[in-house]
Amino acid sequence: MGLFGNKAEKPGEQREFYMGIEDCFHLQDSTDMLVVGRVRGTIKPGDAVYIHNWTDNSNPITMTTVRALEIDHKPVNEATDKAVAVVLENVAESGLIIGCVLATKNISASDVHTAYVNAIGNAYVGRRKLDLADDVLKNMSITDLAEAWRLYNYAIQKGGMGINDDAKTQGEKINRLAGVMIDKILGLSEMHVVFSEKTGEPYLFSNTIDNGDKTYKCTPPEVLIVTDPYLPVYKENYSKDGFEIRTIENDENKKGIYNFLGEAFYLDGACGVRINGQEVGIMADKLVPPPSYEGLAEINIPVTNPDVMRWILLIGEMGKPETKDEELIYRLYYSFFLEELIKTKFLIPMKKDKDCPEPDENGKTVITKDTKIAVPTLPGKGDRPAVRMYTDWRMLHKEFDEEWSGIIMSIGDMIKAMDCAINITDHPAAGCYVDETMYNDAMERASR
Repeated sequence: MGLFGNKAEKPGEQREFYMGIEDCFHLQDSTDMLVVGRVRGTIKPGDAVYIHNWTDNSNPITMTTVRALEIDHKPVNEATDKAVAVVLENVAESGLIIGCVLATKNISASDVHTAYVNAIGNAYVGRRKLDLADDVLKNMSITDLAEAWRLYNYAIQKGGMGINDDAKTQGEKINRLAGVMIDKILGLSEMHVVFSEKTGEPYLFSNTIDNGDKTYKCTPPEVLIVTDPYLPVYKENYSKDGFEIRTIENDENKKGIYNFLGEAFYLDGACGVRINGQEVGIMADKLVPPPSYEGLAEINIPVTNPDVMRWILLIGEMGKPETKDEELIYRLYYSFFLEELIKTKFLIPMKKDKDCPEPDENGKTVITKDTKIAVPTLPGKGDRPAVRMYTDWRMLHKEFDEEWSGIIMSIGDMIKAMDCAINITDHPAAGCYVDETMYNDAMERASR
């Protein structure tokens, strides 16, 4: 017989079981609680069990005792591989919630995770069809919300769990879930994000899709957020191949995560976030609205180039393509990059030896004839020098202090005289080098 068979229990033999909690109830005038779920293995009154709060690593694993069992509202002496109600001893103050897992000592982390996912699916999707009350949503963690969202979508695709919602109802339920998740993300004390070691920026995850007519498209690139319970798994899987996971701290005003996401979206070009995988995602403008520069003179509008930075980072993350699929993806990214390159105005670091007059109403400044201006260059390809240019002020100030200001210019303004080295920092993959050949290629493509 297997692990969960009904063989007779020998003296000293360790019996194993686990159960995800699908509902829980406080008992009147008691510190005990009644929990409901489907047990795997055999559970009996008197068993010592560990409670895993898988959705929140800040709660330690606790231990309790099974006081009684019920099946169909009738007391039983044991339950094997079936739905069961379990009375747990003295757990009213333990923070027991849907998704917690009861297990014996030696149950694997994989089995605990499976029990958690099944409990979330059965409780929120199977029974409630994702039609959740406000207080239920409030008590769900980000991990719970993401799992319920993923399982609801899966049930719709597979026609399971009795889900018959039309498209409008599906959208309303998902949007409601997303709204709660947004508030919880922005209110976190800290957030874990996958970064690229090559670029030093949040890794942009995108999929390339074959349209079937010899054309391809990229899904909008997204930043990956990892919640606490999944952190050990992602740290193990993303500890190589150029990934790292960084923790973004929120500040006392709850603006740290908001500002980080704003930079990822409106400087780096991310189009949204993924939570614990690619099945659950939130668009950028739902988390952080795009900046508004209405009423500002052009000279006062910060230089930002998310549309070109997006492709620089995706190309930098890839490195040199080694397979036919990678070559295809690289060419796709490169074509989008060239398309944006000729439309982009960059910052050239500039230091002057005297103050310049204030700009006029059109943002123009006349520099006196004897003013000396320094711009940084470096040896380029062949005999040509290259001027250093940056996509935004944040990238510029990674290399140049506040004494440096900037000149706003396009590649076309400089390429006849010098090549252009974009975003030269400690992470070369976050930048690129543009010579006349590349620029002319971009112009030729644009004219087709």
